[in-house]
Amino acid sequence: MIVCDNFLSNDEWQYFSDIQNWFERSPNTWMNFGQEPRNLYEQMSSKIWNWYDPNHECVGYEYWTNINSKSQGLDWHLDKDENHLEKTGELRLPRIGCTLYGPHRFLSGGFLEVEHEDGVERIKAVPNRLVIFPAFSNHRVSEIREGQRFTFASNMWDTRIDLEEYKY
Repeated sequence: MIVCDNFLSNDEWQYFSDIQNWFERSPNTWMNFGQEPRNLYEQMSSKIWNWYDPNHECVGYEYWTNINSKSQGLDWHLDKDENHLEKTGELRLPRIGCTLYGPHRFLSGGFLEVEHEDGVERIKAVPNRLVIFPAFSNHRVSEIREGQRFTFASNMWDTRIDLEEYKY
C-alpha cells in the first residue's frame, strides 16, 4: 500500500477540487493505455499510473467518482470485472487500484479499510491524498458519520473490460 499526501500540485488541486467537476460525476468509464486524456478524470488516471510506475504497461484503466454522504459506507468487496463474472462465472481482477480523495465536506468517518493476512489496514480519507492499494483484496468504506466523502478511483487492468453493459 502506498499513501501519498498532497499528491496534486496547488494548481491541479484547485481544478480537481472544483465542486462543479464533482457533480458532473463520472460513472465507471474505460481509458485505453496510451490514449490521450479527454477529460479531468482521464488526466488523473494517466498522472497517477505514470507516477506509480513510469514504465508500466497495461491494456487500460477503469475510473469513476463517488460522492457518499452521512450513514453511507461501502460494504466489503473486491474490485472485479462485473460483466465478465456475470457472463462466464470467471473472476477477473485488476492489477492494482487507487483512490484519490477530493474536497470533502465536514467529513467524519468514511475510512478506507483493506483486509490483509495479518488484519485490516485503515486509511483516513484526507483531501488530496492518493492511496494505491490491492483493489483485488477485500476492502470497504466505513460508515460516514457526518458530511460528504468525495472520491476518485481508478484501476489498472491487464485485460480489457466492457463497461458499456454496466447497470449504473
